[in-house]
Amino acid sequence: MNFRRYYIPGSAIFITQVVQDREPAFRDPKNVNLLREILRNVKELHPFVMLGYVFLYDHFHMLIQPTGESNFSDIMRSLKTNFT
Repeated sequence: MNFRRYYIPGSAIFITQVVQDREPAFRDPKNVNLLREILRNVKELHPFVMLGYVFLYDHFHMLIQPTGESNFSDIMRSLKTNFT
């Protein structure tokens, strides 16, 4: 399947990210704290507004609005690379 991503500057985007094999990685508060810390670091590199989020045991949801030159793909690539 060929998915196309549309980047509309200044728009908010809803993102769902699932942990590999649906492992309950976020059941451990240390992993949740690490994810929050990495999000803060990514926000400095790729500015965005965090409009909302929820962390569940095997996935998370975020509603973000990129504010700089970076788009949501840049933000998520940086987040996933630094978390894993």
